[in-house]
Amino acid sequence: MGILTNVGFTMQIPFFSILILISGCSTTRENIGEQDNLDIDSKTEAITAFTPSNSEPGPKAKDVFEWQKHFKSLPAPNDRVKLESQLQQKTGATLTDLQKRARIEFALGKLAKSEATYREILRQDKNNMEALIELASIYFKQKNSENCIKVLSDVKEIIIQSEQPDKLLLFRYRYLLSLVQIMRGNREKGHAILSDLIGIEPSFAPGYSALAASYLAIGKDQVAKFIVERGLDRGIEDPMLFNIMGVVFKRAGKNALARDYFNKALGISGHFAPALINRANLNIESSEMRIAETDLKKALEVDPLNVEAMINLAVVQRQTGRFKQAKEMLDRVIEVSPENAQARFNLALIMKENLKNNTEALRLFREVMQTEDANPDLKNLARAASEELKNL
Repeated sequence: MGILTNVGFTMQIPFFSILILISGCSTTRENIGEQDNLDIDSKTEAITAFTPSNSEPGPKAKDVFEWQKHFKSLPAPNDRVKLESQLQQKTGATLTDLQKRARIEFALGKLAKSEATYREILRQDKNNMEALIELASIYFKQKNSENCIKVLSDVKEIIIQSEQPDKLLLFRYRYLLSLVQIMRGNREKGHAILSDLIGIEPSFAPGYSALAASYLAIGKDQVAKFIVERGLDRGIEDPMLFNIMGVVFKRAGKNALARDYFNKALGISGHFAPALINRANLNIESSEMRIAETDLKKALEVDPLNVEAMINLAVVQRQTGRFKQAKEMLDRVIEVSPENAQARFNLALIMKENLKNNTEALRLFREVMQTEDANPDLKNLARAASEELKNL
């Protein structure tokens, strides 16, 4: 069992997953037409109002990060218990109450409930920029770029019509826009926005990590490394940046250095799921299955819907002979992420090689071949396995 270097871009950071020997990722660009032009040009009055001046200082780093508390990192297990308890308490129907509930639901991964709560806020206040931006963030997390763009289009109209748009909300809008542009293949536009935001706030760690992750996703590892180093040189000690540096060294075959950086990320935040997953993958490579399983379960305590952690845990379970548990874990992945070709391929392998259910394996291999976003190499492997089964 080898490695699929699957450097995905999410609201957090990139990762690599233990699956099969394939490299690369899809960067297919969606046809979005006029929706490309959603940025607010940095020369406009709105952006100028955000820029530091003698009469009005610009935003401090702590203010820029404040809005990210429920997006920046997932709550640790003890915090999750507290948040779950808060959800059980009876709350009012004011906009403040609803926003608090929506944010807790988001942090706990209850995205459908969070979406419904934000929709309730918007029924009371259709021009609530904060609710709209956070609703768009839900769609981004679900990788539903079309709905994300639609909501951001509404936000832009509000910004244009505002005489003095809130500078921090404007910053948030542009940051999320940069992420969805990259997701949709508009890397040049996304990179330009991120560079502008870093220029406005040089300590904006998510800007560095998003920019580095985007270059990492297209194989420009040295560019990604340079961006991370620039952030670190500015005194930013953030688990996202250390984790990306670990991925760079992992891909260069320098596993010891990669482990050092994953450990640094976890030294800052012991429950940082992406670094836990990456460290687990190193341990899987070295056949330290028990240690890898501990990290993966810890990641799932923080992020129960993390499909990479679930897939890799299924790999560990399969490698240690727990085939039925591995199957159940991959079934759960498909339930959470119905279009996940990696989970289907690994489940097909288990059905074929371990549970001896060739009919089900053949069905799953065919579904992998039919999945639009599946890696071409993965499709070829599924095709070969399917032909082998048909010839039995």
